[in-house]
Amino acid sequence: MRLWLISISLLIFAGSVTAQQTEFCSAFSEGTHTTGTIRVKALMTLSTVGRVDGGDSFLYSAGCNNGDYFAVTDFSQSKDNRKTRKFLDSLAAETNFILEVDVTGRLVNSFMPSFGHLSWARSEFKIDRIDSIVDVSGRQNLVRPDLDAVTPLTNLATSLKVTNTQLMLRFLGSSSWPDIDGMFDDSFIAVDPNDQTYTKTTYNDLDANKLFGGTSGYPTRFVTQPDQVTKDGNTYIASGIMGVERASRAQKKLRYENTYRITDESIRLLKSRFTKP
Repeated sequence: MRLWLISISLLIFAGSVTAQQTEFCSAFSEGTHTTGTIRVKALMTLSTVGRVDGGDSFLYSAGCNNGDYFAVTDFSQSKDNRKTRKFLDSLAAETNFILEVDVTGRLVNSFMPSFGHLSWARSEFKIDRIDSIVDVSGRQNLVRPDLDAVTPLTNLATSLKVTNTQLMLRFLGSSSWPDIDGMFDDSFIAVDPNDQTYTKTTYNDLDANKLFGGTSGYPTRFVTQPDQVTKDGNTYIASGIMGVERASRAQKKLRYENTYRITDESIRLLKSRFTKP
């Protein structure tokens, strides 16, 4: 018996938005970057299964089917929110869907996973307009998201985040890695907020007291994950905030900018610059 699949489709037309037609996989960046307004075709997960948390909707493609290229969907800026919501509300409850979509918006890439519940995704697609949306959940040979695929970019980001934290805690006197000094390159230099320079042989002189002009009464040390990461070949520049804190939550903070050389074998810190935020 031949089975016919009935798909739900919806075409939505809205006011003109200048958008460049872009191949979904090619829109991603390895570093922190936001595209201009683009139009992409992709597959989108959607779940109507009741959950306490999680279950983020995201875009994906068969051409780059791993978590490095999943983009959590953000409908908050959609100009067609009512029409889109009417379609989505018509979908059956307690069901997991795969939708084929043609959407216009901006792709936000973060080197560090920053999007979705518990910040699991490195990208988010801010949807301005849905040009078409079709339920293809029952399609034969449908490519589903490969949740177990290797994610080299996400793995690298996780390694850099942990390493960066320990290196900055080294200056704050709180690193838990006994071999942390081996991660400073022989050419390493540091520049403090007063533009004084330190080398691999003198950076031990640059401690929390010197960085913050005294830390008495500030027992807590903290380092945020990089909020900006740029890449040029195997050189990465990561920036974020570090500081010390009183029990009253009063803080002294500095902005760090760290330059790393990353290879398959190692992560080495080449330069640190500390400035007032």
